Amino acid sequence: AINHPVSAYISAVSSITGTANDPFSRLALLGRGAGIDFIEVGVFNNAPAIQRWWDGDGYDSASTFWIFASSTPEIAPPAGASFNLATSTIPFISGVEYLFNARARDRAGNYTLPVATKTFIYDNVKPTVSILQPPTLPGNTLSSLPTISGNSADDVALNRVEVRIKNNGLGLLWVPGSFPPNFLLAETDASAWFPAAGTVSWSTGTFPANFFADQVNYSVHARSVDRADNIANFAASTFTFTNQMPTSY
Repeated sequence: AINHPVSAYISAVSSITGTANDPFSRLALLGRGAGIDFIEVGVFNNAPAIQRWWDGDGYDSASTFWIFASSTPEIAPPAGASFNLATSTIPFISGVEYLFNARARDRAGNYTLPVATKTFIYDNVKPTVSILQPPTLPGNTLSSLPTISGNSADDVALNRVEVRIKNNGLGLLWVPGSFPPNFLLAETDASAWFPAAGTVSWSTGTFPANFFADQVNYSVHARSVDRADNIANFAASTFTFTNQMPTSY
């Protein structure tokens, strides 16, 4: 079995790990190691222009190229033997799908059938995000802000967009869901982020007309997160809110 990587989208692959055992061997019935001889791993690059197996110095092999993995001494099933293959010398390209295969051979020459398989998409590039409302303008003043909205993009697959609101006079962030609004959270508090609806085009729910206080300066931050958990550099928009009507003479 392949235990790592686990997710369908991954931003870093330092190693391939897993376990193997032979529960039907005579040694296993005696409560001892099952006689695993060695464990091998294959790495397949499924990019349309490549579709080859890693052979030690490139994705060049049309057939499965097996690489010996290091393994621990075997103990009785179900624990079996653990294996590890470091992947620091294997290049992975963002946006490409990869396949890992693993198999074991016992001391009688039998191989795992079927082989263990794990497919994932490698993505180590951050998504991007922008705020459309409130607009990012110097000295921006607003008298109405019913919703916060914007856009986001990713080279592979977006997961979600998150937003937070800061009262710049207090230097604190809104406690999501509180109304009247409580601004109690520090910049480092992850609970200040709340989910927006949508990804490529996103927006928050509607804020009450009296959510923002008169003559207070606010900042809105937005960030997007992709399926591999890469987090965008957050976008910011700052404005002063006013509910005072203009006068004429």
